[in-house]
Amino acid sequence: SLEKEPINPNVLTSLRSLSDDYKPQNPEIALQLLDVWRQHAGDAEEYTYQNQVGNVWYYHEDYQRAVEHYRLAISQNSNSPVILSNLALALEQIKTPAKRLEELDEALDTLGKAIKLKPEESEYSHRYENMKIERDFIAACGEMALRFEYVITPIRLAGETDLIAHLINENR
Repeated sequence: SLEKEPINPNVLTSLRSLSDDYKPQNPEIALQLLDVWRQHAGDAEEYTYQNQVGNVWYYHEDYQRAVEHYRLAISQNSNSPVILSNLALALEQIKTPAKRLEELDEALDTLGKAIKLKPEESEYSHRYENMKIERDFIAACGEMALRFEYVITPIRLAGETDLIAHLINENR
């Protein structure tokens, strides 16, 4: 079909959809389908191609490769909040020893740009705040502090059973 009509939008959409279907079980086929899509979609869609390839690598937890492709996508289209958010997500996941603060700074900067482009997207703001907390914690305590396990020591309450039940009742 693409041989007769190289820019048939329905076929191109189907190729991208098929690539998404193959992504979980066979990333090689997903990438091959994206390559075929890229050949026919044209240069104007290069950012979409790079973003989709980044998504394949992100799904398979190869965050460094995902970052590379998201950066290529951004070099083609720096005004896409989705691509900026994808780059921030991948940077959040890398967690290179001794570089965590640097990765979080870049992720925060990138996600901040996405927020400016699409301020109504509450997920971006929520992720930004959580990342900022981690970044500030590392800046104050050092990266090694992330290795500590938080332990909550249980306590025993003694007293009137009805009063204790009333005090710990979450519905009041």
